[in-house]
Amino acid sequence: MGRKKQWWLALVVAAVVAVGGGTWWFIDARRTDSGQGTSAGAATSVAQPVTLGTVSRTVSVSGTFTPTHVANLNFGSGGTVTAVTATVGEKVTAGEKLATIDATSLKAEVTADQASLTAAQAQLTSAESSDDSSQLSSAKAQVTAAEAKLTAANQAVTDATLRSTVSGTVAAVNLTVGDQVSGTSSSSGTGGGGAASSASGGANQGTGSSSSSSAQVVVVDTTKWTVDASVSAAELSSIKKGQVASVSVSSSTSSDTTGRQFFGGANASGGTGSSRRTGSSGSTGNSGTTSSGGSGSSASSAASYTGTVTTVGMIASTSNTSVATFPVTIVIDGSHTGLYDGTSATALITTSQQKNVLSVPTAAISTSSSGTPTVTVQDGKATKQVTVTVGGVYGTRTQILSGVSAGQLVVVASRNPFGTQSGSSRSGSSGSSGGLGGFGGGGGFSGGGGNFPGGAPGGGQ
Repeated sequence: MGRKKQWWLALVVAAVVAVGGGTWWFIDARRTDSGQGTSAGAATSVAQPVTLGTVSRTVSVSGTFTPTHVANLNFGSGGTVTAVTATVGEKVTAGEKLATIDATSLKAEVTADQASLTAAQAQLTSAESSDDSSQLSSAKAQVTAAEAKLTAANQAVTDATLRSTVSGTVAAVNLTVGDQVSGTSSSSGTGGGGAASSASGGANQGTGSSSSSSAQVVVVDTTKWTVDASVSAAELSSIKKGQVASVSVSSSTSSDTTGRQFFGGANASGGTGSSRRTGSSGSTGNSGTTSSGGSGSSASSAASYTGTVTTVGMIASTSNTSVATFPVTIVIDGSHTGLYDGTSATALITTSQQKNVLSVPTAAISTSSSGTPTVTVQDGKATKQVTVTVGGVYGTRTQILSGVSAGQLVVVASRNPFGTQSGSSRSGSSGSSGGLGGFGGGGGFSGGGGNFPGGAPGGGQ
């Protein structure tokens, strides 16, 4: 009894959908006959104002985020590792202890050097009471040497403790208790192409990535960031140190939306009623939307940052495509969390900017039969062609030197991507409406067969 009831329910649903689909098809066909439709991609127009303001030229570059400060740390003294307190992923502050070595012999050296200094100072006191100038000079030299030796010994004890030179996150630890390490000389440098910061506590902080294998501990400052980008030879001349850049991180998300398409044309799937599509690129940027359900990838700007061009390289590198590119470094302003080393970045570098420029959308400009640039000015419902003198092009806008004034409306042609069938007359040999696809089954119902016929061939008036 239950199965019979389900069968009757399925028939009722199918009948309702079929009637609705037929009604839609009939109305759509009548709209097409009367010329009320709008064709997909048909030209439309909008009025946009002539503006007076600031315009700029930009160059888009791609690159990756890298930490500005990367501390590659090594013990300044040699010995046996007795403790390692740093762990990968741990947050540390500048000056925090990361590891230690056995400092017993180093402290003994301090005691011995302190005794030598005391003896040298006693000799200097004795020499000062005599009239022998050579003896006095020798005593002073001995004190100076003893003081220097004691200072070095004290530093060696200090260097027996490895401390972080920056506040950040521990990225690598290449030490274990019992390891024998040799001391390295202290040096300072930059990490990730950023500004230099001095090393302290016997640590050797140099340039390199956060995965440097030579460093005993690597600490990365995850709040200060640099973008390592590249530009082509054609763009190189316009990039200068000190230019401002707008930097964004694009995250690509994928969605798989399987929707039922009850009515459709050639792309309808009769059995399952699913339609798949890919997000298209709009006229002003990437669009993550389309007119029907499906699978697509959309790029969205997760965040935007400002930065400054700090270096422009003059030595080219060649990629696999044999295209020469030149390195450009952009330092991000301020402190930011949530970024990761190697994240892709896109930067718009402002190469020039002008104020008080009269401009119109570039798409509003057309060329007359005589080759003169013109725009269509709208005044109420009336329009007229006006000859203009154009200046520089700034992205999607063009400078106007004469012909129009700020506040006037100019007509910009566009395309309608959401149209159906159109025209005041039907033409062509194909049907005025595509065949209706089947509708997907729900629950235990099977999918439709997609058997609705296409429209009758157009008459071609």
